[in-house]
Amino acid sequence: MAQPTMPRTNDLWAHAATELPDNVKRNINFNRPDKLNILTELHATAEKSRQKAIESRWKYTRKNGEVVIVRDVLGKIVRWVDTFKQVGDAAVQYDPGYASLPWAGIRFLLQVAVNDIVKYGSVVEDIARVAELICRFALTEELYLQGTSKEAKALELAVVKLYARTLVFLSTAKQYLEQGTAKRVAKSAFLSEMNLSSGLNDIQTAEKDVDRCITLVDRIDNTKNNAKLIDILARIDTPLRRMDDGLNNIHDDLQVSKRTKIIQWLSPEPYIQHHKQTMQGVLAGTGQWLLSDPIFKRWKDDSVSSILWLHGIPGSGKSKLVSVVIEDAVARYKAGNSPQPVFFYCSRNPAEPTRSQPQAILASLARQLSCLEPGKPLLAPSVNLYREKEAEGFASGSLQMDESLNLVLQLIAHYPLTTIVIDAMDECDPRKRHELLKALEKILQKSSSLVKIFVSSRKDQDIVLRLRNYPNLEIDSRRNGDDIARFVNDKVEELVEDGRLLPYSDSETEMKKLIVDKVIEGATGMYVEDHCHCDRVDPDM
Repeated sequence: MAQPTMPRTNDLWAHAATELPDNVKRNINFNRPDKLNILTELHATAEKSRQKAIESRWKYTRKNGEVVIVRDVLGKIVRWVDTFKQVGDAAVQYDPGYASLPWAGIRFLLQVAVNDIVKYGSVVEDIARVAELICRFALTEELYLQGTSKEAKALELAVVKLYARTLVFLSTAKQYLEQGTAKRVAKSAFLSEMNLSSGLNDIQTAEKDVDRCITLVDRIDNTKNNAKLIDILARIDTPLRRMDDGLNNIHDDLQVSKRTKIIQWLSPEPYIQHHKQTMQGVLAGTGQWLLSDPIFKRWKDDSVSSILWLHGIPGSGKSKLVSVVIEDAVARYKAGNSPQPVFFYCSRNPAEPTRSQPQAILASLARQLSCLEPGKPLLAPSVNLYREKEAEGFASGSLQMDESLNLVLQLIAHYPLTTIVIDAMDECDPRKRHELLKALEKILQKSSSLVKIFVSSRKDQDIVLRLRNYPNLEIDSRRNGDDIARFVNDKVEELVEDGRLLPYSDSETEMKKLIVDKVIEGATGMYVEDHCHCDRVDPDM
């Protein structure tokens, strides 16, 4: 009969503290009497700071030029405090008071850093990272350290080492912030952001050791048996909820007919129809490589307003991948986690000339941003602009480029997150598309709320020059091979069922495999129908 698992009473944070050098110990307060109140205090501090960041439009620029939206970073800290509380509620044996030491350190750092966000913005980002770590490894303790195997013991030692490095980092960050307020700092004791970066690197190295040990414990002990904790663990990697519930309470006092008139005045482009047309033929599972790519995930999750550029050869499936990105963002909206994406499919189709014009593209984005979703009340900036034009007698004319840009910037301010998706930038008029690219960059620079811009195109030289310094992904056969195989298999099955392929074959299974293999081999990273000649095979085969 198996021996029952004994309750684990060790405070691994306390174990970690005993391993700290004396100079680090002297910098940490180990005697907080209000251990259980620290989370409440930290939550209040972080939420108050987040509201101030919204009102003051706090942002700062990283050394690499990326603009960080501080309200988003502070929202992450609030999220991790809430998540940690959930861990404490769901865990039978975990005492949330164990982690009061690092949480107290985070609260102190946050209180100091938000007083000079331009100077200490990077510290706030570091705080959010450490807060996530505390949550993640509280789960690790409860899920993986209940066994008695040597692997579980090795994991415990690795966690203690990780906690020790975290405490060292918090101590270093405390010194770094305190020296900024001290009248005099000895030259030998001066700390820079390099010291903080080094501390974070030490934490990341220790994390890798913990992850390696977790794999071994999971294989041997199979100790994950708390459904609530497993659910929290599954949700811990999901993006931050970036939604303002107040958007659902907007009133514009307009009749439906007037609202429709304003929307049509802003832009008559049938953008939803274009999306539905592109989605046709997109098979389930297409584009998962893109959604799970580390570069895409970082672009989506980071608190930085940025452009992600997807590029590839003609016929590589860029538009279908763009539709997948849009659907992913729509799914987050339906789950209540972020506003709707706004998007545009560029085209040089002579029957739709405006689809290649920057002015029309930007106006369409303004239209989509004017309400939370089609049919909902309009935001004030759009209504006010229409009334101004109406009073001037110009409400029948379309918006100029600068008017659309200014309107977009005003509308974006109402959202905690704006996701802009533009497909086939290379289809935009080459004489004018620099205007659109400049407008997108201006949106990034001027917006005080988070903006994520996803652009697809071929590698036309002018686009490359504009976007080469932003995160980018290239479509190639290594990345979209599974999508191509899925498409070809589906196409072959369709042709066989229709009797257009292998109608008289005595070895249908073998021949289907042969055809699929040959077509995939010749696809060279291209999977649109024109390049998959499945229906050109001799039907008598």
